[in-house]
Amino acid sequence: MSGAGFRAARYTGGLWVGKYLKTVTYQQVTDPASSARLGKVCGRAARTELFEGHARSGDVRAAKYAGQPLT
Repeated sequence: MSGAGFRAARYTGGLWVGKYLKTVTYQQVTDPASSARLGKVCGRAARTELFEGHARSGDVRAAKYAGQPLT
């Protein structure tokens, strides 16, 4: 290995604890009508990918926030 490879820390900052941290973000839906609509859309998308468990979760969300019985 050339000497230049060993001097990379001078301009890259080297190794630090932040290299091992994972950034986690989230979003919050506060409007019940929007949450119901999102549940319907997610349920439909999950079914197209044959993820029935995820689809049912979307159905439950849609029914809960739309004030409708779960079918």
